[in-house]
Amino acid sequence: MIKAEHLSIRSVREGRLLIDDLSFVVNPGERVAVIGEEGNGKSTLLRALAGLPLPSFSVEGHLEAEQPIGYLEQDIKSLWGRTGIADYLVLLTPNEAKEEADYNLLAAAGSVFSRLGLPATLWREARPLASFSGGEVVKLGLAKILLRRPRTLFLDEPSNDLDLATMDFLQRFLLQVREPLVFVSHDVSLLSETATGIIHLEQWHGRKSPHTTYAALPYARYLERHSSSLDKQETLALKGQENLKAKEEKWRHVFDQVRYAQNQAVRDPTTGRLLKKKMKALLTQKERFARTKAALPEVPEKDVLLHLFFDEGSAIPSRKRIVSFHGPLLAPDGRLLASALSLEVIGPEKIAIVGKNGSGKSTLLKALKDQLASRKDLSVGYMPQDYAETMGEEETALDFLAEKGDEAERTKNRERLGALLFTREEMAFPLARLSGGEKAKLLLLSFIVKKANVLLLDEPTRNLSPNSAPRIHSLLRSFAGTLIAVSHDRVFLAACFERFYELTPEGLSPKENL
Repeated sequence: MIKAEHLSIRSVREGRLLIDDLSFVVNPGERVAVIGEEGNGKSTLLRALAGLPLPSFSVEGHLEAEQPIGYLEQDIKSLWGRTGIADYLVLLTPNEAKEEADYNLLAAAGSVFSRLGLPATLWREARPLASFSGGEVVKLGLAKILLRRPRTLFLDEPSNDLDLATMDFLQRFLLQVREPLVFVSHDVSLLSETATGIIHLEQWHGRKSPHTTYAALPYARYLERHSSSLDKQETLALKGQENLKAKEEKWRHVFDQVRYAQNQAVRDPTTGRLLKKKMKALLTQKERFARTKAALPEVPEKDVLLHLFFDEGSAIPSRKRIVSFHGPLLAPDGRLLASALSLEVIGPEKIAIVGKNGSGKSTLLKALKDQLASRKDLSVGYMPQDYAETMGEEETALDFLAEKGDEAERTKNRERLGALLFTREEMAFPLARLSGGEKAKLLLLSFIVKKANVLLLDEPTRNLSPNSAPRIHSLLRSFAGTLIAVSHDRVFLAACFERFYELTPEGLSPKENL
């Protein structure tokens, strides 16, 4: 069982309340998904529930989780990239002292790996985790959990970077587990098919007011109820505001009449006294209006879509040759990934590349980026899986967007970031402190600022909330430049792309159906 009673979490650095008075219970066989906008505290909540350290947050309330727990980190590579597979499977932290007895866990590694679609002997290889694809690393993370036979499960973005076949496996896996499960995912299909309950983390009023909801409902039914509830709250709040406004306008009319009469009755003490009493009553009524206004229900803030738009400078002529890539595809360590790869891209096409984990999709996208780097006639925007490739950890969001460095540009960029729900404090944070979703939004904004007309995107929706998905789809559908993306997001693929290729050891082959 997983249990939380009156849980509240506050950021120590900002003093901002992320989660307020949350209570729920997850029983065996139940799967609760945590949803919410980027930066609202989903991963922080998961770590708190799992009993993991949160040095930058204060946690209040009662928490229970049956031991042993299985916890899947969101960014395994950044912490374990230099670690070999066997050590990763056995150790709880990269610097933990190695005990020979701990390696007895590996006796079951072959069967667990086979269950996850990994080679049964892969755990014997000496390769570090950094040499594996993102999807392969997620599978290794699941293997590490399963080897310990956990009684409760906490999975932070288990769908990140998984190929389509493994996504199907993950969905079956989640449906079959009997342990209480709390997970974070941005994959709408996975949420719709597996979640039996929802924890929704919202931040209203410029992210200063937390609204935390738990509902024992499947994802689609929760969205329907949430939308209906917001509509009712909005109607009641607006009606209350309108009624109060009408009363205040009537009061203002009477107040102005009394004040005018007072000015005219300066030589009539009797009338003056009466008017003074009436004015006192009006001022008392004004105080009541203020109390009534404070007690009115709030107008709820519905999920804010990303306010991002590419302008005409991002268009590509219809017959312009963008990519001409031919030859073998090699991994950074020299391994042959594809023997005879051929890709021609002309004009404003939208192309998606799919394939099994480890097939070389990210390597291909980097090769295309390198090929286009010298093109003076193109402006290329590149989003890697590991944002650290293009973002300095210590620079701020404003630094990252700066091109000229003048105050007018900074003011404009503050407005742009504000439209994406960045607080003024977050605009000045080192990028290392931002969530993956916030970094993804920042990268997309940077492409707009630089007027990119070619986008190379590696799993662009992997860290964005389902609430952001419709706007991202609309943004990229309307993009008049060339778009080449690697993705396993089934909804995203269906919504945005015209051509699909599958990368195999032989090369790229057209794919009709996903």
